[in-house]
Amino acid sequence: MLCKDYYIYIDREYWPESILKEVLISEERYRNYLNGDHIKNDEVPKFKREWILNAFNLIKAELLRNEDCSRRVVKEILELFREYMKRAMLDYILRSPEERKRLHITLLPR
Repeated sequence: MLCKDYYIYIDREYWPESILKEVLISEERYRNYLNGDHIKNDEVPKFKREWILNAFNLIKAELLRNEDCSRRVVKEILELFREYMKRAMLDYILRSPEERKRLHITLLPR
C-alpha cells in the first residue's frame, strides 16, 4: 500500500524526457535564484554573536590559536549561514504552488 510518506527512488536515466527537461530547467532556475542577486544578503537574518561562540566551542582549540585560521573559520561559517538561509527562504517560498508556477520552478527532485 502506497502512502504519501512512501517514496520509490527512480534513477534519472529512467525518467521520461519531458520530466527530465522540466527538472533540469527547474534546477537551473533554483540555482539562479540562490546564487543570483534575487535574495540580497541584507535580507538574510544577521548571524548572532553567541552562535559564533557556540561554533568555536565545537572546534578544537589548537585550530583556533592561529588567528588566520580563526578568521577563515568565521568567514566560512558566515558564508554557509547565508547560503543555507537563502536556501531555506527559497524553499519556503516554493511551498506555494502559485509561487512555483510564477518562478517557473515546477519540479525539483529531493
